Amino acid sequence: GTKASNNHIYDVGLDGIASQDCFNDQFNDNKIEDWGQSASTGTRHGLVMFGQAANNPSSISGNKLLLKTVVAGSTYYAFGATFASGVTTSTGYVSISGNSVLLDGSENTLRATGSGSGRVDLINNDVRGYTSAHIDDLGANDIRHWGNSFDNDFQALAGNGTPSVQQGTKFTTGANSITYTDFDDGFEGQELFIKVNNTGQTFDFTSSGLKGNAGVDWTPAVGDHMRCVYDGTDWLCEISDNTA
Repeated sequence: GTKASNNHIYDVGLDGIASQDCFNDQFNDNKIEDWGQSASTGTRHGLVMFGQAANNPSSISGNKLLLKTVVAGSTYYAFGATFASGVTTSTGYVSISGNSVLLDGSENTLRATGSGSGRVDLINNDVRGYTSAHIDDLGANDIRHWGNSFDNDFQALAGNGTPSVQQGTKFTTGANSITYTDFDDGFEGQELFIKVNNTGQTFDFTSSGLKGNAGVDWTPAVGDHMRCVYDGTDWLCEISDNTA
């Protein structure tokens, strides 16, 4: 039950604040400036919880993170969470909410990893300075996010038929002619807004994880859009023809 609150950490070599074997741990109302400043390069987090225990959720909330200086060769994350062996998505949980983050411009928001597979919720965080959301799931974790500043960004879907939607909620189609059959890495209740930016796109509603348009494949025009929600098995979609 480690608790770290009201600290001002600055110009540190490795992680800003890190806890091991987390068991109802709390990082609240800290200010972290310029972590990962060691010439010995590696993966550096502003706030990180290692080895989150089962059935004892931890939280990272109300902190301020500022990264102005980066060391070439190091990889930077605002937050990190790892899960010990045997911790599953139904028993391991870290909540990351209400934090303010200003990054140098090329860093990542979250790194989730470990030998287990837990759940991380990113809720109402103001994250600025990133090039894209950069949520890295290095395991079989359940990562959910809503109300964050990066959730308002439009991002391009990857150039394949089953692109990942883990990074956001608003997307545009890619430049290639693609038949989309499913969206990977979604979580139950996730809502998507997809804007068609290119010709040659087809959404497969006949034999895929996409359900909508009365089971008829849809070839939209540039400017059309689609809304979908994930029920845990399929994406339930409504299409909008804005160009007829």
